[in-house]
Amino acid sequence: MAVEWNESMKTGVDSIDNQHKEMFLMVAKLKEAIDQQKNRSEIGRIVDALARYAMRHFAEEELWMEKQNCPSAEANKQAHDGFLGKFDLFRERYSDPGAKITMVANFQDTLSRWLVKHVADVEAELRECAAKSESLALASSCQA
Repeated sequence: MAVEWNESMKTGVDSIDNQHKEMFLMVAKLKEAIDQQKNRSEIGRIVDALARYAMRHFAEEELWMEKQNCPSAEANKQAHDGFLGKFDLFRERYSDPGAKITMVANFQDTLSRWLVKHVADVEAELRECAAKSESLALASSCQA
């Protein structure tokens, strides 16, 4: 499944939107590597880079949601933990010398579907929290 970030996925938080865009690009890079039948080590490097990037992004997104007192912050963290668990399971299975490219394609499809659904789910919550944060900041600056 090929996926792309689009304007409807905006959260209202530029840094998070940029990170989401980057994650979509990285998943697309994995799809491209699969389509080009890259070797195991190249695919492994892409998966590892995506996992590292996801961890950094999740930490920043979770911190932002916490600071804004977003109601879904904990559910978002749990979703992130589940996503990262998919990487651990994949790495374990991919370490088997008999692992097939179809396994990688299935993993990429799972990542794509999760990312689209998660960004759609979280973007509405982030947009609401960002709007509330901006309103509070504007009110504070008017009182000063």
